[in-house]
Amino acid sequence: MARACTICSHAQRAEIELSVANGAPNRRIAAQYGMSETSVRRHMAEHISKQAAKQQARLDEAKTLDVLAQLRAINATTLRILQATQANPKMYGLALQAIDRVQKQIELQAKLLGDLSEGPQIDIHLDPQWVNMRELIFRALEAFPDARVVVAQALYEEGQRGRSIA
Repeated sequence: MARACTICSHAQRAEIELSVANGAPNRRIAAQYGMSETSVRRHMAEHISKQAAKQQARLDEAKTLDVLAQLRAINATTLRILQATQANPKMYGLALQAIDRVQKQIELQAKLLGDLSEGPQIDIHLDPQWVNMRELIFRALEAFPDARVVVAQALYEEGQRGRSIA
């Protein structure tokens, strides 16, 4: 059975962790609180580092959610401006600006949520080489109708999943 962490069970755990956070050397902390330097180092590596990573992840998530909340509020306001200007022909310029702003905000929101990729997208089904290759495959399979159906079904299902065919 693993031995309990000396610092986790120490009565002055908070002070020890505060000393480490303030940059005090592990050796001095160990001497001050009557433990080994290895105990201090192990505690920081095995317990505090994991807690700090979890806390940072929570902060990052909260920040992302806050940005999304603000963006949604801006979207709502922009849409209200757009709706208000559509009825007045003198305000079409403002309406167009609102439309442009809404589009940019939707793109930003999609990027933040991971729904929009900035990388290149290739639709292989439109590529002339793929069209020729597909025709070649189906001609080669004319003598094997069962195989032809299986291949056609597999290609269709792959296309439905939206994955590219290599």
